[in-house]
Amino acid sequence: EYDFAWLDRIVDDAISLGLEVCLETSYGNRLYDPQAALGPGGLLPAGEETLAAWDRWVEAMVRHYAPKGVKEWMMYNEPNLRKENTLEKIVANNIRTAEIIKRIDPEAKIGAMVLSGLPVEAIKTMLEMIKSQGKLDLFHWVIYHGYSGNPDRLNERMAELCAMLAEVAPNIKAWQGEAGCASEEVQFALSGIDW
Repeated sequence: EYDFAWLDRIVDDAISLGLEVCLETSYGNRLYDPQAALGPGGLLPAGEETLAAWDRWVEAMVRHYAPKGVKEWMMYNEPNLRKENTLEKIVANNIRTAEIIKRIDPEAKIGAMVLSGLPVEAIKTMLEMIKSQGKLDLFHWVIYHGYSGNPDRLNERMAELCAMLAEVAPNIKAWQGEAGCASEEVQFALSGIDW
């Protein structure tokens, strides 16, 4: 049973203002996994019952929001914060989720990985895994969260990422997701830095 009312208000308002909405498929569901995280660093869905519920959730979201004009999607948020989420598991979740989205809305654009930081080598390895399965065409972007107290410090890593994408997956673009300091004291990314 899904209640989209709270998110409908936000999505409908954004679309009415002419914005393109990108929705993320995160997080787990404690009805199926009592240990499921409801924020960054959670375990990816696993197990037959949990994965079946995940599949239904993703399908329900796309069926609900594609007709409203949502065409952009992101994968599970920051799975690399949890060591149990191996690169193989992240790739499997990305492909599984993207295939559901594309089955419902073939025109959807999908951002892969949604990783904490800018781990170029891990991104390369995952793209090569996706490529070996013939699934690169599922994805439009690779999304990373490039937190840095000084954004210019990311320039060298960004150049490495862009060069690697041109070599391994030339049709996939880089997309910086989360970044920057919070406007209030928090215990998360860049905590302790005055915004």
